[in-house]
Amino acid sequence: MKKSIIFSIFIIFSLLLSGLKMTVENFDFQIDLKKEYSIIKSDRINYYHSLEGSPSIPLKSVFFEIPLNKKISKVTIHPENNTTVFLEKKLYPIQKPIPLSSQNQAIFTEPEFQYYNRDIFPDKLLFHYGTGQSGNKIIGYISFYTCLYFPQLEKIQIPETFSIIIELVDNDDNENFPVNQVTNKILNALNLSDNERDESIKYLLIAPEQFMDEYSELINWRKVQGVETYAETVENIETNYTGMDIQEKVRNYITEMYETYGISYVTLGTDVAFLPEREVFAFDCGYGGSWNENDLPSDMYFSCLNGNWNANGNEIYGEEEDEVDYFPEVFVGRIPANTEEEAENYISALIDYESGIHPDYNKAGGFSMALWEGSDSEVCQQYIYENYFPEFYNIHFIYGNENCTENAYQMLNENQNMVQHTGHAGISTLSLQDGGIRNDNLDLLNNNFGGVFYSIGCWSAAIDYNSIGENLITAINKGMLGYVGNSRYGWGAPSASGFGFSEFFQKEFFKNIFWNETTILAEANAIQKIPFIPYFSGTSVYKWCAYELNALGDSYFNLFIDNPEDMEYSVTLLDSIFVQISSNGIPIENAIITKGETQVRTDINGNACLSNNGVDETIYIYKYGFKTVIIESSNIVNYPYIDNISGNEEIYYLQGENLTINSTFYNPTFMIYDFYVEYEFNENEIDLTTYENPDHIIDFSCADLSPLDIHINSINESFQMENGKEIYLWEKIYNAENDTLITQTAFTLKIKSPELTITGLSYDGYSITPGTTIPMNFIIENTGSVDAAGLNCTFISNSEYLSFAEDSFGLWLLLPPGNQEVLNNQIIISDNIPEDFVCDFNIELQTSYLDQNFSFSRQLYLPVGEIGIFDDFETSLNWDCPLEWQQVDTYSKSGTFSFSCRPENIGTYTAESPTFVYLPGMELSFWYKYEMPMYGNDGVYFTINYENECDSLIF
Repeated sequence: MKKSIIFSIFIIFSLLLSGLKMTVENFDFQIDLKKEYSIIKSDRINYYHSLEGSPSIPLKSVFFEIPLNKKISKVTIHPENNTTVFLEKKLYPIQKPIPLSSQNQAIFTEPEFQYYNRDIFPDKLLFHYGTGQSGNKIIGYISFYTCLYFPQLEKIQIPETFSIIIELVDNDDNENFPVNQVTNKILNALNLSDNERDESIKYLLIAPEQFMDEYSELINWRKVQGVETYAETVENIETNYTGMDIQEKVRNYITEMYETYGISYVTLGTDVAFLPEREVFAFDCGYGGSWNENDLPSDMYFSCLNGNWNANGNEIYGEEEDEVDYFPEVFVGRIPANTEEEAENYISALIDYESGIHPDYNKAGGFSMALWEGSDSEVCQQYIYENYFPEFYNIHFIYGNENCTENAYQMLNENQNMVQHTGHAGISTLSLQDGGIRNDNLDLLNNNFGGVFYSIGCWSAAIDYNSIGENLITAINKGMLGYVGNSRYGWGAPSASGFGFSEFFQKEFFKNIFWNETTILAEANAIQKIPFIPYFSGTSVYKWCAYELNALGDSYFNLFIDNPEDMEYSVTLLDSIFVQISSNGIPIENAIITKGETQVRTDINGNACLSNNGVDETIYIYKYGFKTVIIESSNIVNYPYIDNISGNEEIYYLQGENLTINSTFYNPTFMIYDFYVEYEFNENEIDLTTYENPDHIIDFSCADLSPLDIHINSINESFQMENGKEIYLWEKIYNAENDTLITQTAFTLKIKSPELTITGLSYDGYSITPGTTIPMNFIIENTGSVDAAGLNCTFISNSEYLSFAEDSFGLWLLLPPGNQEVLNNQIIISDNIPEDFVCDFNIELQTSYLDQNFSFSRQLYLPVGEIGIFDDFETSLNWDCPLEWQQVDTYSKSGTFSFSCRPENIGTYTAESPTFVYLPGMELSFWYKYEMPMYGNDGVYFTINYENECDSLIF
C-alpha cells in the first residue's frame, strides 16, 4: 500500500505592464525503482517529452488567457525552494514510441550517452510555449520540466514552486471570431474565465443531396432538442464557394457559418467518397508499414478554423511551418454513410438511443490484449474503470485468454453503452488475444444498441478505407453510434504499461466524460486533445495522435452516462396547451416542449404554455437525462391543473426575504369538484401564511387560490443555507368527497448567498518536523452568487502541539462572485510533539452580505512523522504472516519481487501489515493479481482494521 492525496494546483496571476507573472506549485513527487532505474512519479498522470533515451522527467503545462491584440514574445521560468533528492539508480530513460501495429518484441531503449553524460539535464526548464485562438479568446500555454537532473551526482532538484514571467508584444494578426459554445467549453475545460457566454446550441449538417431526405429526420430531432439547425449539400458548397479543392471549399463554408451564425457542432454526413478527407502531416514516423503511413486523414482540419493549415503553400497540410492553431472553433463528427439506407439506419438508432427507450445504459465493456511480450495492456483500462467510471456501472472487461472472438461478440451483444479496445488493430480488424472483430465476421454482432466505442489500435478509423470503425457505425440494425479511433498508427510504450501515448488520450477521454460530463461525441473527441497542445512542438507523437483521432458518428450524439429518468407530466389542451413536468415530485426546469413549429421551455415551476393552432400534431417533451415523452395531441385527455403562477419570477432569493405567490386552479373537464387545499414545505426553510381558499369549482371554469405569503427564514431564524439550495413548496388540491389528490404543483425558490471556499493550501501535507514553523498559503474564493463583504479568518486547533502566528485576523474587502484573495499564516509545531501524530485544525471564515452574516469552515489535518505505508516487497518482509506467504520473483509491479500466497492445502491464509497512521482523505492503493479455481467462497479479500473496527476494502 502507498499513500496518496488529492491536491490543488496553486497558481497566482498578476498583471505586468508588458505581460503576466504567475506562481505555479509543483507536483507532489515520490521516487520508485523500476528495472534498475529510478523513476519519478506524482499522484497525477505524468506526461513526458518524446526525446528517446533521455532522462524521464515529467512535464507540466499551464494555460492562461492573454489579450486579443497580444502575443507571447518571451517566457522566463525561475525555480523556487528547491529540494535535493539523491537517487539510488539512474533516472529511467524515455522509451522509443512504438506504433501499435508493431508485433515485434519490445526492445528496451537504453540511456543515451549524450544526455546522461551531461552535468545537468535539461539545460533549461522551459519546454515549449505558444498561443491558440478559440472565438475571440487567445489562449496561451507553457510546458516545462518539473525538476532538474544531475546525472554525474545521481541527484535531482525538485522546486516547490515556479515563478513564471510571460512577456507580451503587440499582435494585429489575430482574427476577432465570435464566441460560441465551443469557446465556452474550452475555457471551462481549462478552468479559465468564460464571462461572455453563449448558451445557444447551433448545429450544421453537410451531406450529399441524395441523403438529405433521410437526414431530415435528424434535423427535426435536433430541433425537438432545442438545437438551432442548419443544413447544406456538398454539391451546393462545391458550386458556390471558393477553394483549391472540395475540402477547402467545405472548410470555408463552415468558417462562414461559424462567423455568421455562431455554429458549434458540424456533422459531415457522409463517407469520403462524397466528402473527401484532408490528409495532414505530423512527422515522418519511419516505420515503413505502409506507403501512406504519414498521411493522416484528419477531420480536425474542419474543426480548427484559424489559418489555412498550409501557411508555406506547399500543399502538405499541418506541418510545423504551417502555423496550425490547434484550438477548435467548432466540434466536428462524421457519419460515414455511403448509402441512403446507412444514413437512415443510423438516424433511427440515434433517435431511439437519445429518446431513452433502452432498458439499461449503465453497461460498459472492454477488451485488452498483450501488445508486446510481457506487456500488461489491461493496466490502462483497469485504471479508467477504477478511477473514472461510477461504481454502479456493470463492467464486462475481458483480457488474457478470455479475450477471444466468441467472448468479445458475446459481450458486445449485451448492448454496451461504452466499449474500450486496448490492442492491435488494422484497417479491417480489431485484434484480440485470440481472434478479432473483423469486417468479415460482423455477422456475429446482433446487439440492439451501442453507445460509444474507443480504440487505441492502428488504422481502425482510417476513413480513407473501408475501416472496421466505419462499419461498426454503419452496420444495419446493430453496431455503435459513436466510434473514436486512429486513422493511422496508435502509439504505445512497450516498457511502460498503461503509459503509452494513445493511452494518455484514452484516459483523458473517459475522465472528461464522467468527471466533467463531456458527453457529446465530437466535443469529447476534441476536448481530450486540449491538455496535450503544449507538447505538440517538433516531432511530437502527441500531435500525431491528436491529428488522427476522428469522431465517427453524429457530432451532437449525446451519450447517456446514467439511466435516464422518467418524467411525470400533465398536458391540458384548450385554447392554449398547458404542460406541467416533474420528476419524483420535483419540477423540471428548462424541459423543451415542441408542437409543430412552436417550442417553449418549462419555467422554474416546471410549467409551460404553448399556443394551440388546432392542428393535430405530435407533442415532444425533451430534457437530457430523462426519457423523452411523445404525445399525440389527438389522444390528450384533459385533467384539472394549477397554473397562472406569479410571484417567484426572480428565482433566486436571499434568506430573510419575503414574497407572495399567486396561482389559479383550472378545471377543463365536465366534472364538478368540492375540494380543499393543503401545503407541504419544510418549516426550517420557510414560513407560510395563507388565506381562505375556494372549496368548489364547476366544469370548464377556474378559481383563484389563496395568495401565499412566504418568508424565507433568515440565518438567525433557522440555519445558513448554501448558495443555490432549492426550496420546494407543494400546493396540493384534494377531492373533498374521497380525499384523493386531484392535482398538485411545486413552487421552487433558490437561495443566493456568498460561498467562501479554501483552495491552494501549500503547506507540506505529509511529514512535519517537530519544532518547525511552516508558512501556509491559501486562496479564498467566493463561489457564491452575491458579494462577500469583509472577512474574518480564525484558526482553531484543540491540539496542545500546534499553534499559529496569528490566531485570527480581519480584512476589509469586497469579494464579488468568482473573485479570489490570497492569504497566509504560519503554523508553529511544538518541539515535543509525538512521532506519528496527526493534528487537526479548522479555518473559520466569516463574511456578510447586506444585514446577514455567513460562516464557513474547513477542517484540515497536519500529520507529523511517518504517515501511511509503502511496501514494494523488494527488501525483507516485515508482515505478520504464515509461511504460505512468500517473497517471489514473479508478477512484480515494479522491481523484481512481489508478495505471493502459495498454499498447498485448502484454508485461509492471512497476511497482516505493520501498523501505520492513516490520514482522513488519504487513499489506500495497491496492485494485486490472483489466479485460483473459484469454488464457493474461494477468493481474495483485503480489510483495514482500526479502533476495534474492521472494514472490507475488496472481496
